[in-house]
Amino acid sequence: ADIKQFVHHLEQTNLIKFSLNFGNEPNMGNNTSIFLYRAVSELINNSIRHSGCSNIVLKVHQAKGLLWVEYKDDGKGFDVELVLSNPASGFGIQNIINRIKALNGDVAIVSSPAKGMTTTLKIPV
Repeated sequence: ADIKQFVHHLEQTNLIKFSLNFGNEPNMGNNTSIFLYRAVSELINNSIRHSGCSNIVLKVHQAKGLLWVEYKDDGKGFDVELVLSNPASGFGIQNIINRIKALNGDVAIVSSPAKGMTTTLKIPV
């Protein structure tokens, strides 16, 4: 519910169009929901600050004992390797990866210049 409120608040600014898709609401422990909220808000903040995107798509669902979060923006994209190898610029993304790994989860980030960015998080629940 926190994520929905956060997004609703951002939508009021009319800067970015959001598409939210929450499937079967996952049963998460408190830790997981806090981590998830922080990870998603970090992704959204990064998109707003750096990507120049106008659309963000967020899907959250649970399947096969995993919580899936699929996040996409249509911004300018970036070189994932380059950002992750630079502690100064990759700090936010590194935070997300560390948080998800702490939950024994998995993070995949796909992006390339002019192609936007897609991040998939998988967390055991």
